[in-house]
Amino acid sequence: KQWYQRRVAITAGVIEDIEFDTVMSPQTVEHLVPLTFDCQCSGTPFTSGDPTAPPSVLWLRDGQPIVDGDAFKVEDGSLIIAGLEMDEAGMYQCFCYNTLEIAQTYMPVTVKNMTVPVSIAGKDVAEGVYDEHIDILCRANGYPLPVVTWFKGNAEITADYDMRYSISQDNFNDYVISTLSVISVEDGDAGILTCRAVNQKVSTYTAELEIEFRVGHEIPPSISLSDISIQLNSAISFEAVAYGYPSPVITWYKDLSLVPITTGGRFYVDDTTLFIDGAQNSDTGLYTVKASNGVGADAYANATITLGSNNLIVMSSAGGACGLLFVVSVLILLYVLFRQKQKKNYVPPNEAVTPSEKEIERREGDKEGSIGSGELNLKREEDNTGTITGVLEAGPGPITEQPVPVTLYPDVPTYKATGIPADTSTSSGTTSEDSDSSSYNSDTKIVKKMKKSKVAPAR
Repeated sequence: KQWYQRRVAITAGVIEDIEFDTVMSPQTVEHLVPLTFDCQCSGTPFTSGDPTAPPSVLWLRDGQPIVDGDAFKVEDGSLIIAGLEMDEAGMYQCFCYNTLEIAQTYMPVTVKNMTVPVSIAGKDVAEGVYDEHIDILCRANGYPLPVVTWFKGNAEITADYDMRYSISQDNFNDYVISTLSVISVEDGDAGILTCRAVNQKVSTYTAELEIEFRVGHEIPPSISLSDISIQLNSAISFEAVAYGYPSPVITWYKDLSLVPITTGGRFYVDDTTLFIDGAQNSDTGLYTVKASNGVGADAYANATITLGSNNLIVMSSAGGACGLLFVVSVLILLYVLFRQKQKKNYVPPNEAVTPSEKEIERREGDKEGSIGSGELNLKREEDNTGTITGVLEAGPGPITEQPVPVTLYPDVPTYKATGIPADTSTSSGTTSEDSDSSSYNSDTKIVKKMKKSKVAPAR
């Protein structure tokens, strides 16, 4: 859709019209971004004069004429804008006219807020060498681009501050780099410098960076490094001690390689310290560190990293891991077999033990009497009645004798299945202390236990 209107004046039967070469449409622009609106038109003037002269152009915003100035400028019919503020949005109109007619085209303009707050980046320490030149940099970010000024203490550094000081600024899309240059540095130049950045349009957007300016005399570099031992999978901090002015730049190398160690992966280089995360066997070896500051010759030092003594097992290959697994498996198997043997030989408390065949034979004894330890087994015969004396010897000292009576009792009557005794004769005087059996027959054995006496030791 073409956003324009046209009025045609008819005079003396001649039609004079004005045509727009540019078609306008609604615009959305960024806050404070420079831009240009074109408005080109053509038409034949009715009055006498130069027949090739184009119509005149007039720009309005919301019905008010736009006046040329710092923010707006009209050239060859185009409106050039340094940057629109938020309150400068509205309806922009372009009028083309001559002595007989006038035409207009217009467009609504919206301003999008694209302001970026100001921030500053740079080093907070600058080292100058006496009687040498130094450039101190300060980067300021923001949009619109900020303006940077420098201060020493509370005094602003300007062209009249000191002939040895100068300031330059390079502008980029969304940041600027300001450089403070000092020639022939003196001891009195040391102190606190301030880099201050302010947004061109929004003065409340401000940022500052304080820089400690140090001045010293040249000192060639020197550096030292000591051997360390590490533990596998631990974090390593390998630190060198460097000296010199200006402060030396440190570079790390490993195993005489010409390729320096840089930050990446498990490695992190922070000035004079090399950090290694998760130490591995491959991290051991010779390390070299170089210090240079442009004064005299570069300085070198080297040291080695070795494994600590408490690294008992170093698994450097898959074969080592398999060997360890085999050893562990054998230990587990031996432990299981030992536990099974303990379980097999275990006898619960108070549970009778089944006698072995040898024990049974010992108890049976011979047909004749046989003497065991503390026991006398006798066959049930009349010749074995009477009194038997047991003699007890217990180491040095007197021998103790213990008489034991032996009595032969009649056979105990047997009973039928009905519970009626076949012979009603009974035996009297038999007690549990005389015999350990409740019935006798011709093969029954009597076991008499002899009581042991404690024997006092010989004096």
